[in-house]
Amino acid sequence: MDEFVFALDGPCSVAWGEGGIWLVRDEAWFADDPFVRDNPGLFSATPPRVRSTTGREVAQTPLKPAPKGRRNG
Repeated sequence: MDEFVFALDGPCSVAWGEGGIWLVRDEAWFADDPFVRDNPGLFSATPPRVRSTTGREVAQTPLKPAPKGRRNG
């Protein structure tokens, strides 16, 4: 998995755990963060902005959902 991922939505509050998380569009998160793992559809491994002198753009695609099943620990 990549080291960082980027938020696809925001600014908004997302319910998580006993509270909420403030999510800001294009903000970088650690890819192994528990919130990211629980909400892969809110993040993309593609950077939000990639510079180009030719006007080329990059489409962001959500991360694949984590496989369902039991987790050890």
